[in-house]
Parts: sequence; C-alpha cells; structure tokens
Amino acid sequence: MKLEAKRSLSWMLLTAAYLIFGIATEFARTYHWADYYQIIFVVVALTLFFSWYYFDSLIVGYPRTKLLNFLVLALTLIGIPGYLFASRGPKKGFIGTGIFLGFLFATFILSWFGAILGYIALRFYYGK
Repeated sequence: MKLEAKRSLSWMLLTAAYLIFGIATEFARTYHWADYYQIIFVVVALTLFFSWYYFDSLIVGYPRTKLLNFLVLALTLIGIPGYLFASRGPKKGFIGTGIFLGFLFATFILSWFGAILGYIALRFYYGK
C-alpha cells in the first residue's frame, strides 16, 4: 500500500473511531458502564494521529525528532500544528492547522451524531 493511502486510511479510521465513541458513550450512559472505553478510545485516537504524522513525515521528507514525537503523542493540539508549520512553512502550515482544527471540530460533531444514533438504537431496541 502506498504511503498516501496509509495516511488517508489513518484519517478514515480516526473518523470511524469518533463515530463509534459517540455510540459507545450513549450505551455507557444507559447501562452505567465504567469509563474504561474512554481510555481505549484515547489510545486508539492517539495511535491514529501518530500514524498519520508518521506517514506524512515520510511523504514530506521531514525528519521526526524525539521532542516532536512526544508532542504529537502527549500534546496533539500543539504537536500536529507545530509539525505542520515546521514541515510546510508558515503559509501552508497555517492552512494545514486550519484544516486540522476543522477536522477536530467535525469529529466532535460526528461523536455527537454517534451518540444520537446510539440513543435511537436503544429506544428502538426497547420499543420506546
């Protein structure tokens, strides 16, 4: 599989993860589950963000440093925009950061939509 396809797959899987997270949130609220699924989701999301960063840095040819790796994993909201500015320059970095923040907003909306789907599924299951 080409690097571009792997990079795109990371975004698609991340999008699907947010939808599943929204559904799981509604089920957890209804069935009073422990919040362990949130820990699993954070690990999955961070892994997918890091995989995008890894494949993108290979495509762009930007060297990954230990500090940047740490920032992308531990402080994603700072690490990815920092990487985008460093690897693409100010103009493309600003555009890339805007796209990244737009993607984050879209994933929050998708998670909310997943919670609505979970709510509808539970009501349909219980016949209410």
